[in-house]
Amino acid sequence: SSREGGLPLNEAVSFSLHPLLLPQALLPRYGEGLFTEYVAFLPLTVILLAMVAVWRWQRMAQVLPPLALAGSGLFLALGRFNPLYLLLAGLPGFSYFRAPARWMALYALGMALLAGIGLDILRRRYAGEGVASNAHPLRLGVGLVIGLILLGFASVPLAQVLPVGPEAPVAPPSWLQVVAWIAELALAYWLLRRLPRVSGRQRQATVLGAGAAILVALFLASRTLPYNNLTTPAAYLQLRPPIARLIALQRCDLLPEQCSPVPGRLLSLSQIFFDPGDLPEIQAIYAERLSEEALYDYIIAVKQKEIIAPNLPLAFGLASVDGFDGGLLPLRDYIALMDLILPPGVTTGDGRLREYLDAVPEARWLDLFHARHVITDKVGDVWRQGVFFDTQLAQTIEAGAMAIAGYLPQYEATDLWLLAGEPDGTVSVTTVAGDTWQLEAEVLEDGLLRYPFPEPAILREIVLSAGDTDWQVTALALVDRRDATFQSVVLGAYRLIYSGDVKIYENLDVLPRAFLVGSWHWAPNAAASIDAMSSEDFDPAREAVIVGAGTVSNGGVDAESSATIVSYAAEEIIVETDSDTAALLVISDAYYPGWHVTVDGKAADVRQVNGLFRGVLLSAGEHEVRFWFSSPPFAAGRLISSATIVALSAALLLAVFKNLARRGGRDMMDVAGS
Repeated sequence: SSREGGLPLNEAVSFSLHPLLLPQALLPRYGEGLFTEYVAFLPLTVILLAMVAVWRWQRMAQVLPPLALAGSGLFLALGRFNPLYLLLAGLPGFSYFRAPARWMALYALGMALLAGIGLDILRRRYAGEGVASNAHPLRLGVGLVIGLILLGFASVPLAQVLPVGPEAPVAPPSWLQVVAWIAELALAYWLLRRLPRVSGRQRQATVLGAGAAILVALFLASRTLPYNNLTTPAAYLQLRPPIARLIALQRCDLLPEQCSPVPGRLLSLSQIFFDPGDLPEIQAIYAERLSEEALYDYIIAVKQKEIIAPNLPLAFGLASVDGFDGGLLPLRDYIALMDLILPPGVTTGDGRLREYLDAVPEARWLDLFHARHVITDKVGDVWRQGVFFDTQLAQTIEAGAMAIAGYLPQYEATDLWLLAGEPDGTVSVTTVAGDTWQLEAEVLEDGLLRYPFPEPAILREIVLSAGDTDWQVTALALVDRRDATFQSVVLGAYRLIYSGDVKIYENLDVLPRAFLVGSWHWAPNAAASIDAMSSEDFDPAREAVIVGAGTVSNGGVDAESSATIVSYAAEEIIVETDSDTAALLVISDAYYPGWHVTVDGKAADVRQVNGLFRGVLLSAGEHEVRFWFSSPPFAAGRLISSATIVALSAALLLAVFKNLARRGGRDMMDVAGS
């Protein structure tokens, strides 16, 4: 797990309940919302009933467990504002736990149990089981609520001294809320003071009145919670074009020539700063049917489905590089492996990449991760002199290096236009006819370069070579000056397969999910293997780093060697391989305890390869390799659950038989007595 060994202290105490937020968290907020991690409000009637139980904690042992729940929950929820929690956060268990405010679940449960005990106390009072007076605990409850209200008003000036996080700024109670609180306090105090003094139908009506006050308060205060902000079901059910495009690529009956038994993964890099192209239609359809907030939520949902993030691939059976499906889990080793593509000093604790990547990662890593599709937006794309430039795959070509546009459309052009820095480099093109031209630059305007062709031609390849300094190339376009048309192209082996609100590129050089390499060396642990992979010379298509100790190989595999996935399922993968030399089979799925492998029916060792993935060493020749998953903890849990069900069933049957026996004995005694 990414939390193995515990979270850093700053993460373990993130989203702690700020003391100044207690009024907003614990009192019903009519008409106002609060960051949901901090929500634990209860009706004031429940608070008064709980105080009735708390008042008798010394005389009633059953009060202590729920009191401990409520007190410890509130105590722990303070997190970083609680010196003791700062010590606990370094201990096993606590060190794995994030968002201390969630401990308020114990507070809410404990208070509900205390309220139930308090109601029992007040109801039993008429039967002579109560104590002298219930006025003191009720007054205590009223005083506690009034204290929270006053703290709510004082929280704004106090926040200048003790700042509150931006996720939940302090806000004083509105006068509407104060009136509602006072009304409920007065009603609850009157009902609960009256309850022990009445009997029969009056007592029943009083209890129903208190219950009604609780339900009304819960209903009104929960209106602003996110789960009550409903929007159209289309927000989830509607299939947006990017999702449909990727699903179609998995349908062998629709696109047999593009179908693969193991669909490639996607990596979404797009933000949601764009407006959907069908926004006017959305507004025309839903403006009168949805509230302003619900319409806003639907539009956000539409944009998230356009970029297929976060975690939306799960809903549509798509595999993702940074999700929880498709063979990659955000494990500890995954987090470390992402250092290869994230900017220096940036880490992701939960596996999400989109928030941290501002450019398409280096191609070799996308190839290794089996990232067949990359999703980007169009916000940064530009028009210059009537030509559209796709800026999402910009590259900085290092001094002395070169970059190639690997996929070019069948389009006859007269010029190549570049959005780039000063032309400290050369541009050469190769036509489909086999001619190669070295082109000379003309500066059209600042940052816009034009390279005219000797004659109109359809290109097969474009090669950009940097000179003595790095060359920043933002975008390319083929232009036909004869009819003022153009075609955008990108550097690297990428092909644009969809262009709408977002763009989807196909990675043409992506490695298969299963492939063979003939060169490998060993590293003592996953971290060391990732360090070795960070070398500029490391090529995952030819070599690998295995965690462990063994014999180094500096060979290669023959061009005719193959690894074919015959069957791919969540818990079983069958691969057929053929190689003239010893080879390492790499499966770009997460290495995890519980995976086993057989080669031609004989057990072999599953190796941790390239920091995160699975592999197995093979001898020369043809082999059938079967990976299968079996989890010992799952098997143990199944056994324990089965035994528990049997024991509970036996206990239930025994209780039934004993009850029947007692009834039979009483019937016999009745017969004898008669």
